[in-house]
Amino acid sequence: MASTSSKEEDDSFANNVTPGTGSIDELDWQGTKSYLNESCHHLFENKLLCDVEFVVGSGADTEKIPAHKLILAARSAVFFAMFSEKWSAESSEINVEDVEPAAFKQMLKFLYSDKIDLSLETVTAIIYVAEKYAITALKNRCSDFLSDNLCTENACNILITSRHFNMDKVVNDSLDIIAKNTELALKAEDFVNIHLETLCLILERSDLRINEIVLFEAVDRWAEKACIKNNRCVSVTHKRQFLKNALFLIRFPVMKPEEFLSKVATSGLLSSEEEVSVLRLFTLSSKTGDCRFSTIPRRSFLVINRFQHEVTGGRFGLSNPATYHTIGFSVTRMIKVIGVGLYGTANVKYNVEIILQETINSDQKSYKDKLILTGMHYCSDRIFRIFFPEPIEVDPKKCPYRLRAKIKGSYSMYGSGGIQNETTITKTSDNEGETVTISFSNIDSVTIKESDRGFLSNVTCGQIPELLFEL
Repeated sequence: MASTSSKEEDDSFANNVTPGTGSIDELDWQGTKSYLNESCHHLFENKLLCDVEFVVGSGADTEKIPAHKLILAARSAVFFAMFSEKWSAESSEINVEDVEPAAFKQMLKFLYSDKIDLSLETVTAIIYVAEKYAITALKNRCSDFLSDNLCTENACNILITSRHFNMDKVVNDSLDIIAKNTELALKAEDFVNIHLETLCLILERSDLRINEIVLFEAVDRWAEKACIKNNRCVSVTHKRQFLKNALFLIRFPVMKPEEFLSKVATSGLLSSEEEVSVLRLFTLSSKTGDCRFSTIPRRSFLVINRFQHEVTGGRFGLSNPATYHTIGFSVTRMIKVIGVGLYGTANVKYNVEIILQETINSDQKSYKDKLILTGMHYCSDRIFRIFFPEPIEVDPKKCPYRLRAKIKGSYSMYGSGGIQNETTITKTSDNEGETVTISFSNIDSVTIKESDRGFLSNVTCGQIPELLFEL
């Protein structure tokens, strides 16, 4: 039996143990951890047995962050070299002025536990600290995060970050996103902040989905911003100085003559000789000559607009049960559907589900899913376009196709005066015309009463104003 004095000593010990150094409740915290990273993270979170301290940040934002040399050296070659025998420092305190404290702590959390909290606001600072300390696994985690969170609105921003840190996969993913929805991507605020080399990477692509005149206007806006950022007056001379060879990546000869004359020629960006070389191509049947600008059209897409009028009011659908806006369509030749346009409100995000189905048996109204796409989408104008991950082939023999959309978000308008048949003609690079007729139908036999307008869709009114496709 323990003596009274021994018991009192034990009680005294328990009462005097300070938190973070081994209280009675903490003496067997190891028993509650199943994995090594859990134990390491506990040491870090509770600042137990730390043998090095970092003073992170600069000015008033500095913060002291303790850590363990052994764990850091095991995860980073830079820390290993820093804490090796060759590293001679009388103090265990290390200054890190070029890193934000929050990013440094996230880096340490990853080293201790393999876990990290990433956001689009913090990821750039974390990539910087991952590179600084050669933590490849952390940089790869950030790379995956950027690719997973890419969208049209942030593609230019992520492209800037990924090129700066040589993240090739993210660079390619960003360029692909920009190519799929070029016009909207180049409207983003960060477009004017990309470097000249990055601008050229975009302009070199032949798969940009944008009218060349709209692309020119975006490039002109970039040049104007470059003048302002470099404290130069906005002038034609200075714009050309900053654009350099990027100007010659714009395909002026594929523009409509009236677009070129009204917007490009009046801008003054081209010299008289350059203007004449383009104008000469407009009047010649052969697209050859001494023109420095490419005469090959970029891969363009076509847009069928179903409605002649737009009406404010109504809703996206009946809430109980949840309503799909459904329309059927048939084609006279093979096309590739690349997306749809939906009505929305500017600067609002929408939760959208898109289903595209081909007919298996028209009599029994049975269909096969060709695409099911769900996600959040940002609307920058009255119509927001949703591009499919890959083009969907539409075969005349499998018509009619059934297109369904479920939309959740702020309501704006619906279309009316629907067109049942629409014929589109496009010109290929060899100047030969191709024709397709697209016919819309009430595939679900939806009858819309006056009170239902805006709630449901059919041939005459409702949602899905645009069908985007390639020949």
